[in-house]
Amino acid sequence: MVLSLLYRFTYLGMFGLLIAAGLGLPFPEDLTLLTAGYLARKGITSLWPTLVVGYVGVVIGDLLIFRVGRRLKEGIYTHPRLGKLLTPKRRQWIENHFRKRGILTVVIARHCAGLRAPTFLVAGTSDMPTWKFLLADAFSSILTVPAVTYLGYFFADNLDQARRHVHRIELWAVGAFVVVGLAIYIYHRARRRSECAPASDESTLPLGQIVRRPPSPAISGSELPGKVQPPS
Repeated sequence: MVLSLLYRFTYLGMFGLLIAAGLGLPFPEDLTLLTAGYLARKGITSLWPTLVVGYVGVVIGDLLIFRVGRRLKEGIYTHPRLGKLLTPKRRQWIENHFRKRGILTVVIARHCAGLRAPTFLVAGTSDMPTWKFLLADAFSSILTVPAVTYLGYFFADNLDQARRHVHRIELWAVGAFVVVGLAIYIYHRARRRSECAPASDESTLPLGQIVRRPPSPAISGSELPGKVQPPS
């Protein structure tokens, strides 16, 4: 069905399927991207427009999930359909991680099956600005969306094999984002410490260290203040 829709409507069909996946309809995102890469390899579409449409469609689909959470707020937990995604255990896990890590949770959940939609819904109920969510999601998608599309392009004759590599790509992406996040955290922490460190003075010198000052010039008795010289 995905192949027939993309074959007939090409870029518009690809964009629509990715938006539908964001709304929870049963059109797997990875299958749409793989098939789009396959059509580009066969010459039905062009590769670069396929990459751009795929990337934009994925990000907008994720934004729709976020906006649903922003609109319903706490109502997502009692919603007859959305409430099933947010079991008490999953809700507690997401809220704890989101409270501690915020943007990093959005970046990683983007590539975790079963956590993507619930995490984006919870992000929508929080105080996270829309622009910050978009930034995190766009950063998280910038590697995996082209990578999955290229899989379909290079494995056009064996999409089943290409699909088996999708999970591996997502794991590599999560690992890369974690490493980058840790590097940024360590850099900012070290920079903050260096900025907060007081300038070295006598009060901050190690115990027992003595500051040697140059000796003051000797003052002769004749130069003492208040002393009157006898007449010669």
